[in-house]
Amino acid sequence: MGDAPEGFVQGSTAIHETTLGRALFNELLPADYPWVEAVADKGLISSLVNDLAERYPKVAVAETLDRVKDAGFYWATRSGVTVALSDVLTPKGKKQIIEKYEKLAAKIQSQYRQGSDF
Repeated sequence: MGDAPEGFVQGSTAIHETTLGRALFNELLPADYPWVEAVADKGLISSLVNDLAERYPKVAVAETLDRVKDAGFYWATRSGVTVALSDVLTPKGKKQIIEKYEKLAAKIQSQYRQGSDF
């Protein structure tokens, strides 16, 4: 989490050079939460959740996390990122993995038809 600029007084205005994404991200956080000047990767989000949980009531944490989630879905659909079938790696032993789970599915289906508990 970032620190306030030197000499900054809470509630006043400051000019800060950042990216649009970081500005949008920080708008999702509670108004009195410290400015976050970092890439919002898995590690940052994890520490952010913990920090929010320590500082704010559960309702405020849930609302903040909902805003972050909604923004993630919103911007992901506008990012221009695409996934092609060629991007998906086929695991080694795919045939054995499929056979294992097909047998398990057949067993469960048989138990279901017989009315037995799993």
